[in-house]
Amino acid sequence: MPPSPVVPNPVLADDALRLVPLGGLGEVGMNCMAVEAKRDIFALDCGITFPEKTFGADISHAVFDYLLDRADRLRAIVLTHGHEDHVGAVPYLLREVDVPVYGPPYALEILKKRLEEVEIDGTPDLRPFQSGRSFGIGDDFEIEPFAVHHSLPDAHGLVIRSPAGTVIHTGDFKIESNPVRTQRFHREVIERARERGVRLLLSDSTNIDVPGRSGTEADVYVGLERLVRAARHRVVISTFSSNSFRLQTLIDLAIATRRKVALFGRSMWTHARIQEQLGHLEGLSKILVPKDRIRSIPRDELMIIATGSQGEPVAALARLARGAHPDLELSPGDTVLLSARVIPGAELAIHALCDALERRGIDVHHRKTDDIHASGHGAREEQREMLELVRPRSFMPVHGTYHHLVRHAALARETGVNDTLIVENGSIVELTPDDLRIVGTTATGRIHRADGEAIASSVLRDRTLIAQHGIAFAAIPVSQDLDYLGLPRIVTRGMFDENDPDDESLLRDAEHYLARDLRERLGDFDRLEDVRQSAIRALRRFFQSEIGRKPIISIAVLAT
Repeated sequence: MPPSPVVPNPVLADDALRLVPLGGLGEVGMNCMAVEAKRDIFALDCGITFPEKTFGADISHAVFDYLLDRADRLRAIVLTHGHEDHVGAVPYLLREVDVPVYGPPYALEILKKRLEEVEIDGTPDLRPFQSGRSFGIGDDFEIEPFAVHHSLPDAHGLVIRSPAGTVIHTGDFKIESNPVRTQRFHREVIERARERGVRLLLSDSTNIDVPGRSGTEADVYVGLERLVRAARHRVVISTFSSNSFRLQTLIDLAIATRRKVALFGRSMWTHARIQEQLGHLEGLSKILVPKDRIRSIPRDELMIIATGSQGEPVAALARLARGAHPDLELSPGDTVLLSARVIPGAELAIHALCDALERRGIDVHHRKTDDIHASGHGAREEQREMLELVRPRSFMPVHGTYHHLVRHAALARETGVNDTLIVENGSIVELTPDDLRIVGTTATGRIHRADGEAIASSVLRDRTLIAQHGIAFAAIPVSQDLDYLGLPRIVTRGMFDENDPDDESLLRDAEHYLARDLRERLGDFDRLEDVRQSAIRALRRFFQSEIGRKPIISIAVLAT
């Protein structure tokens, strides 16, 4: 059992600030943090994650109880950028509270798409912000966003001026030495904050184990160009649809190699349209091929940009690999480039995808064979540069597993920041002008959803047990006065092979075992429910003894 929450004094001092991570610390993804002062609270990011074992769930997000219990003081949601692990759960929080959402324009456009898919009451109050322009939240907070390099436009960190002092949250960031057009890093905002003094830095820990500096989009262009120019026929490049700067790289590459472009995948179209709308994408309209003309383009003149770099079975690339895409069939001699990192847990799916493509005679390249991807998160030396740029009095690493957080805190101490604090989801951290410490804990967890609606934890627990152990259904005929019991009938799912005679024989043994056990106890039963409960216990004993498992048991007692 997890420890019971420890709730600190609900009244904060005038000069205190509380930081309560609800998701994203001790894990990668599902970022959400409550930032609380005496009078006001705001949610910093509100993202989703994708469950490794879905059991019917599409997405998961943090439990919002800490925010909802203080809804009378919750003033806003503030977003750092438009990735799903930072914005995807906003519609579900807005179902519960009516507060404005501040964010960069790109993030708010992504949020609008999510709001079209999730029904909420009223019209959300979406307020775009700009780098270097401050805005207030309630009486306790003034926030100045600053642009940072990342894998999509409009990524920002935040300078948060609070009663406890200035706090800087980097958001997801890297520091590119050779940024592509429209990438910005607003260093001046950070420098101004440093000159006044930064009480606490919260910084992205994702790539703490990657030595040196992360690659640049310019590096990726070089690697991709070599492979595209060498390709004899069609080229399919799969990347994250949210990697917007990669999409511009691919458009530039298609123009340079005189290829037309087709976009495959709904999310790829969504991000491309938003990029064009906000002026972050150039040249696509000149080389884009309508769906009905794709098959007519010569093979050596076509580049397909597709979703599915993680081997997702319903995504465009997997359908191409199966020969099941309605718009095109790949041919031997075509080339596929996976220009994306591998999300932990997707390795087997990607191996299967590559095998399926290569069986069709398709040439496959990925980041382990060629230099065709660069992370959107800064590597160790960029994290060091951020620490040295900010020079905070205290440091708390964010965005990462516990291992990432520990390693990042050690890096901070190397740079001279000796006051570091490592926390995970549920910790209640209190910051004052003179102190940084954990003062309590709060309950945290995940809400799992399918088609936007929550799935009860008890339902997911049952689905997990069924997947692990199977389920057995038994129908037991008994007389109304409980003086006669017929032979039960048992049907199972996920336990036995119905075509195996040995399994069939074992089920019949289970039926006779259950009948004997119940008949011996029949005189002790006063109600049909007594029969049902006794049958559950008997079948659990039988299956544990015979096959070493206790399946979920469902009993119907039929009074005749």
